[in-house]
Amino acid sequence: LETASQDEFGDFYTFTASLRGDVFHNSSSALQDQPIYGGRDGTHSRLLPKFVADWKLPFIKNGASIQQVIEPVVSVIFAPNNKNSIDITNEDSRNFEFDENNLFSDKRYNGYDRWESGIRVNYGVRYSLYSAKTTLIATLGQSFRLKSSETFPVGSGYEGKSSDLVGRLDLSLGDYLDYVHRFRLDKSSLTLRRNEMILSGGTRNIRASIRYLDLDRETTDLSNTELENRKEIGTGIKYNVNDRWTIHGSWVHDLLKKDTISYDAGVIYKDECLEFGLRYEKRLTSDRDITPSSTFHFK
Repeated sequence: LETASQDEFGDFYTFTASLRGDVFHNSSSALQDQPIYGGRDGTHSRLLPKFVADWKLPFIKNGASIQQVIEPVVSVIFAPNNKNSIDITNEDSRNFEFDENNLFSDKRYNGYDRWESGIRVNYGVRYSLYSAKTTLIATLGQSFRLKSSETFPVGSGYEGKSSDLVGRLDLSLGDYLDYVHRFRLDKSSLTLRRNEMILSGGTRNIRASIRYLDLDRETTDLSNTELENRKEIGTGIKYNVNDRWTIHGSWVHDLLKKDTISYDAGVIYKDECLEFGLRYEKRLTSDRDITPSSTFHFK
């Protein structure tokens, strides 16, 4: 159930109420790859009510050729605690990362096996600038929980009551150059814990990109295999042969292990009535039961 409104001051309000019920049936729990996620054999159930209040207030300044917007955003989420039982197997909610994409989200786990519980507040500010040839959008924010009953992976940026500061900068200069910077700052020292930069540019027919990623998990616990430090560099290129045919490819390299993570190449056809693509992907990494693979994708 959701309702939205705007008052005379320009505030935007959205109120959302939901109720979810889960029933799990576990068997062969002892065969889980990590015992901490195995759960307990049997049937388990839970009821998950939630209420969300979202608020934002855009301040807009229009100039002769430039528009600027400053927009504070706040979300308050009410949900019960202690809904994550160790009896329930966790298979789809392990890899958690706190970033600007889920900063104002009321559901941060990427699956259903774990539930983000408790009362929490998400707050931040978004700045936008629009002109004839320049677009800039910047976001910065943080999340706070009244009770740190939830156990998120070490190094995720959301341990304890207060989260790290997360942000993003998008800059477009005309039709030829785009820059994206995603980052996460330690809540105490303001040290960079995530640093991702993507620069892309080119002409209408050919476009290239380069990406750098550095994830500092700030953990020396070798037994914690949920989240690891990552440092990668990647490149990509796309060439429009004509109005219908496009050739593309990419390559990603692990700077810590000094080895290639993946590469791919493909071709796309598109006209007014039909679109199809063929792509070859080679992945060279291993993770639990995932082994290096070669894949052909057709769409």
